[in-house]
Amino acid sequence: MKLLPNREISEDEYQETYSRLDRKFCGSEASVILNFRPGIARKVFLNTFQVEKKIPKLAFLYQNEEKLDNNVKIISTVSYKGKFFSYDMAYDSNDVPFNSRFLCNKIPYLSLSRKKLDHFHELSIVYGDVKADNILVNQKTGILSFCDMDNIQIGEQYPIDMVSDYLESFVDENGFVEKSADYYMHSLMTLSVLESNAFEYYEILQMIEDGYKFPYLEKSAQGTLEKMNDAIFYYSGDYLVDYVKKK
Repeated sequence: MKLLPNREISEDEYQETYSRLDRKFCGSEASVILNFRPGIARKVFLNTFQVEKKIPKLAFLYQNEEKLDNNVKIISTVSYKGKFFSYDMAYDSNDVPFNSRFLCNKIPYLSLSRKKLDHFHELSIVYGDVKADNILVNQKTGILSFCDMDNIQIGEQYPIDMVSDYLESFVDENGFVEKSADYYMHSLMTLSVLESNAFEYYEILQMIEDGYKFPYLEKSAQGTLEKMNDAIFYYSGDYLVDYVKKK
C-alpha cells in the first residue's frame, strides 16, 4: 500500500501560501488556491480543530485513486514546522465549476454526477455536500470530477466532518448518514441547476412544499417530490434527475 507523501515547506512558501488565499474560493473550513504551481491546486485549512481528521481520509483517497476514477487527485499533504495545515492536488486549468456559464447544457452532467455518486457508494463512500460548486467539468474533455473530497464519509470508519445544514437531521447517533443523503442533495442540485441556479436549496425546498410545478419534470416525479418534502430524518426517495423530461 503506497504511503501518502508529505511536503515540509519553508517559511517563504508558507508566507506565499497565505498571501495567495482567494476569497472567491474560501469556505467556512478552508480556502483553495488554484494553480498554486503549474498543474497544482492547494487547499489550506482555516479551522485547525478539523485538520487531524483529514489525514486518514486523504490517505484513503491517495491509496484508492484508481478505484475512485476521479480526476481531482491528492498529491501530498503540506506541513510547516511539523504541523499539517494543507494539501496539494492535481489541477487542470480547463476544469470549470458545474454552475459555470460556459456550460450551456447541464442536463448530461447531472446524469454523470449521479453515476459518479453511485460509483462512490459502491466503495462505501458518501459524499454528503452535493452542490454545483463542488463539481468540476473539463471544458476540453467533458470529464466530470468531484472536488472537496476530504470531507467525505468512508464506511463506518470516518464520518463527514462538516455536515451540510440540509443533512443535520439525517445524522445518526454515531455521526453517520445513509447514502440516500446523496440522492436527496443531488435532487436539490438538480432542481437548482434546472432553475438556472436562481434559487438556494432552502428556496427550492419551499417551492416543493408550496406545490410548485417544475416544468422540466415528468408527472411521475410527484412521488419523489413528496418524499423530498417529507424527508426529516431520512430520505426514502431516489434521484430526481431520472424524471427530467427528455427533449
